[in-house]
Amino acid sequence: TTANSAPPFTVTYDTAAPVITAPTHTGGDGCLQFSVTGATVTDNLTTFTVLVNGVAFPYIPIGAPFAPVTPDPSITATDAAGNVATPVAVPGQIWDPDRPPAPVLEVNTDPAQQKVTLNWDFVAADGAQVVKYHVHTKGPTGPPDVLVDADVNSLVFGSLQVDATYEYSLFARDACGDSLPSERVVRLNDTAPPSQPILADPAFISSSKAVKLSWVPSTDNIQVDHYQILRNGAPLAVTDATVFTDPTPGQHVERSYVVRAVDTNGNQVDSDPATITTPDWTPPTAPVPQVTAVGTTVTVRWSPAADNVGIVGYDVLRDGKVKGSMTAGMRAFQDNNVPLGPHNWVVRARDAANLSRDSIPVWRVIKKLRAGATVVALKMAGASRGGAARYSLAGPARLLLDARIVGTLRKAILRVYVQSGSGRITVWRGTPGSSSPRERLHSSLARHGYVSIHLGRTLHAGRTRLVLIGSGRMVIVGSGKHKPSIRAG
Repeated sequence: TTANSAPPFTVTYDTAAPVITAPTHTGGDGCLQFSVTGATVTDNLTTFTVLVNGVAFPYIPIGAPFAPVTPDPSITATDAAGNVATPVAVPGQIWDPDRPPAPVLEVNTDPAQQKVTLNWDFVAADGAQVVKYHVHTKGPTGPPDVLVDADVNSLVFGSLQVDATYEYSLFARDACGDSLPSERVVRLNDTAPPSQPILADPAFISSSKAVKLSWVPSTDNIQVDHYQILRNGAPLAVTDATVFTDPTPGQHVERSYVVRAVDTNGNQVDSDPATITTPDWTPPTAPVPQVTAVGTTVTVRWSPAADNVGIVGYDVLRDGKVKGSMTAGMRAFQDNNVPLGPHNWVVRARDAANLSRDSIPVWRVIKKLRAGATVVALKMAGASRGGAARYSLAGPARLLLDARIVGTLRKAILRVYVQSGSGRITVWRGTPGSSSPRERLHSSLARHGYVSIHLGRTLHAGRTRLVLIGSGRMVIVGSGKHKPSIRAG
């Protein structure tokens, strides 16, 4: 209508749903690809959309082979007015595109009993399920075809001629057809073994840690049935091929392989053995380092690493660069003259195969060493032991003081605390009664409180023994916050 139109107006509503007729499908039995086709849709309008299970038409289901389509494909159509047709279901099964795999057939002959026994491994059921085994026979006697149930994997043929040749073909059969055949030819009076297989040198496959074998195939007057693989004299596997991969040879071991050719009458011959020594591919465990720093000297120690073969050595790395290498019996390293600032140390363990593993980096910040001294021991001369809290210094008594010097103390000053008494304290360097030279350093008057004695010497890094001799009687504190101390002047 337009703005100038005048009533009455006529409005038509579409309420008629589309009608779906003649839907068909191809396949549907599981052996052909299933798809819905051929649906005809009629409607009073010409524009519509056809959907199968909500998917644009045509529809091809995806799922497990030979399984029923669940739910059944439901065909619907919707016209331009939104009217929906009554759904139409089309049942079917999903396509199984594969045939069963060929079964592995083995043949055992018994000339004395004039019989042949066929044995085979069960074939794994696929989507269509293995329902039968089909045996076809060529020879002067015996049925040409035999069907065996899916739960049977052995069959005996008797009353055979000992001078005749028989050929057996085994198929696995599912609902959609037969597999490829496994074929064996036998002759009951055959005693000739196959020719000797020629085994090449085994090859180690680094990516899969496996050993690959290959050989020149054997020939036989009747037929080679299979090859048996022996590793270090023990049966390992059976194959019809002329290659084999040992997936688990082990590492750092010597393996000897033999290929045994077996014909369909049980005659056999072994190849010459071929040996290989597998490499070691397991690295050591990671060491656990401990790092201590005293000034620019860093000491790295670590616990031993473990390895399936054995550790041959360690490397110590500072900031990613090797600073030292040691044998397996050494587990300590001193890194001297380390630059100031943050650094990390790593210990790398190495084994005989040159495999290695690094420890977690340990970080330390190297700072300039500050000079200082620590009084590590006090003892009265002649006493059996030291470590007292207070010392009474009088008359012939001598107070021995051991100090550990860090760095260099210039114009060193000794500070002691007199708890009671007074007198003069004289300081010597050296031990009374020993053969080492003694040196008088300085003296100072002492009374209650702290007493500072200027030693007038420079003390260098290391251990220093000082001797205190008192005139008069006084008590000197030997431990706690008032214990003796040494500092630079």
